[in-house]
Amino acid sequence: MKTPLDLVQAAKARITEVGLDAAEQALRDADVLIDVREADEFAAGHIPGAVHFSRGMLEFKLAADPSLQRRDLRVVL
Repeated sequence: MKTPLDLVQAAKARITEVGLDAAEQALRDADVLIDVREADEFAAGHIPGAVHFSRGMLEFKLAADPSLQRRDLRVVL
């Protein structure tokens, strides 16, 4: 059985993390921007165009929305 650390390492092998210096360009290039903070934090302010999927519901929301299931989709969280 995989440990939580194994799962994190597997996920990190499939994503690209960007530093602050590349964040603005990543946002411009993104197909979708997902804000994973809690609902009250999102309501208090968020980047225009961002969709809200709190972290605890992220996988369920992505699985339920066919437009977000493309493997070539550029997603910024």
